Amino acid sequence: MILLLSDERGSIIDRLVRERRVAERLDSVGAAPGHCYDERRVGTNAIGTALARGAPSMVVGDEHFADALTDSACAAAPIID
Repeated sequence: MILLLSDERGSIIDRLVRERRVAERLDSVGAAPGHCYDERRVGTNAIGTALARGAPSMVVGDEHFADALTDSACAAAPIID
């Protein structure tokens, strides 16, 4: 399990991950601080969908646009303050 925190544009600003192997895998798909997961840039993904809808979202397996993410199940929810 990992936790990503993005800003309102989908740019990842922080990441919590315990296993180095998992961190390396995340780096390989751009799920790291400084990368953007906006739907217009990377296609369907939980972060981009949650931002576009303004509501929680879940994207599982082949629902991801990027083939590199199809082995993942991802959930996201906007934090509004």
